[in-house]
Amino acid sequence: MEEVEELCTRILIIDHGRIIAKGTKDELKSLAAINEKIDVELSGVNYTIIEKIKKIDDVTDCILNGNKLNIIAKK
Repeated sequence: MEEVEELCTRILIIDHGRIIAKGTKDELKSLAAINEKIDVELSGVNYTIIEKIKKIDDVTDCILNGNKLNIIAKK
């Protein structure tokens, strides 16, 4: 993708002869909703910290499941 960014202003992605995406680098990046998932195993639950994690800018979800905390954030 780095080479494409250097050489092109508009990008077209073709899969098996079919156009599946087209646009500028920034337009294509916004189409690819890439998230990072982090799983944390807790020895104890602190709800104050969980609420603070939920307020972090790029965190989209924070789910407590037993002693496991699943954090999903924009990459």
